Amino acid sequence: MKVKNDEVFKNTKKYPNGYWGKISYWSTLLETAVREQNTKGAVLCGEKLSYFTNKQKELVK
Repeated sequence: MKVKNDEVFKNTKKYPNGYWGKISYWSTLLETAVREQNTKGAVLCGEKLSYFTNKQKELVK
């Protein structure tokens, strides 16, 4: 199967600096949720952090 370069680098075009902005954003929200003892918010932020850190890991492979 032949893969086009556009398919391989499509995320780097949308996020040229990787996902660090998203990771920082959700980290800040997680800190707020923990400080406020908001369990539902903490779980959501943790899931988002997991998603974006995995996406960042895929970019640097």
